[in-house]
Amino acid sequence: MLRRTLSFLCGMPLAILALNAAAIELQATFTGGAYGTWDFAYLSGPAGLTLSQITIDLSRSNRRFDTAAGGAGVNEWLDIGIVNGTDAATGLSAIWPGTGTALDGGPLLTLEFVDFGPGEWLRFHADVDGPAPAPLNLPPCPDGYAGLFCNVNRVALYALYDLEVFNASNTIGPQMAGSRVTYTFKGGLVLTDGFWPGDGVSAASRILVNEVAIPETKSWHLLAAGLILIAIGRGSRPSRASR
Repeated sequence: MLRRTLSFLCGMPLAILALNAAAIELQATFTGGAYGTWDFAYLSGPAGLTLSQITIDLSRSNRRFDTAAGGAGVNEWLDIGIVNGTDAATGLSAIWPGTGTALDGGPLLTLEFVDFGPGEWLRFHADVDGPAPAPLNLPPCPDGYAGLFCNVNRVALYALYDLEVFNASNTIGPQMAGSRVTYTFKGGLVLTDGFWPGDGVSAASRILVNEVAIPETKSWHLLAAGLILIAIGRGSRPSRASR
C-alpha cells in the first residue's frame, strides 16, 4: 500500500504541471536610424510569473552602444531615456553597467525589474553605432592635369568615407544580426532569442513558449496535505490477513 501511495505521489506533479501550464509570449523590437528605439513586450504568460531581468548582448554583431559624447560612437549620441513612464509600470529598478559613459562603447546592457508582468511593456531610446572608419589622410594634389585627376579621385574617396560614416551612425535591421536578448524570470526560467532583420529599418525578436509548467504554491500545499492524509488513512486500515 505504501508503494502505491508513493507511486501516486510521484505521478501527481506531472498532472498538476499540465493543468497549470500556460503560454509565454515575448517580443523585442529595435527601430533604428540615427538613434535607436527599443521595445520589450511581455505579451502573455501565467499569472504571477514576472520578469526579473532583460539582457541585450550586441557582442556578436559589430554594433555598440553610443550613450556619451566623445566615446566609441560616430556622430550624434543618445543616452538611455525611458518613454511614457514604462519604467514605473514595469518596476525598472536597475540598469547595468549603467548609463552615459558607463555604458558607452560596450555591447552589454542588463535591465532589472521588480514587477514586469504579462501584458506590460517597456520602451526606451539608446543610440547604437558601428565602428568608426579610419580618417582619411590624403596628400595634396599637384597642379596641372595630374592635379585634375587627383581631385576627382579625392572626391570619390571622400564620398565613400561619408557613406561609411553614415552606415556606422545609422543602425538598421540587418546590422543587428547576431545580437541576442535574454529574459530571466523570477524562479529561474531563462529564455533567449536573437534579432532577425525585419523591414530593413527594424530588427525584431519574438519568443513563443507554448507550454511552460508553473505550479501554483497553494496547489502544492493542498496536494501534499491530501496525500499525507491518504497515506495515514490507508496505513491505519487492517489488512485482510489480520482480520
